Amino acid sequence: RIVTEDGETRWMWERGRGVYADDGELDALEGFITDITERKQREQELAESESRYRTLAENFPNGGVFYVDREFRYQIVSGSGFDPLDTDPDDIVGRT
Repeated sequence: RIVTEDGETRWMWERGRGVYADDGELDALEGFITDITERKQREQELAESESRYRTLAENFPNGGVFYVDREFRYQIVSGSGFDPLDTDPDDIVGRT
């Protein structure tokens, strides 16, 4: 992370390597750096959304909640409504 002159925190990703002279001494550094702040913000928003959804699912009265991804794989399975299935909802997660 870096802090800009106006005090804003930005997330950066960098990749680099040393460039060595013929005698083995470090001559320079080369690489690149890119701003990944928006990606980090989206990751944080997704984590917060998932946390809220899990809280809802875990406390859903007399029912169950599930969430499937684009491949119809169960990502979240929770709630007392799954009790009659005689299976642990965690065993369903990851299945289609």
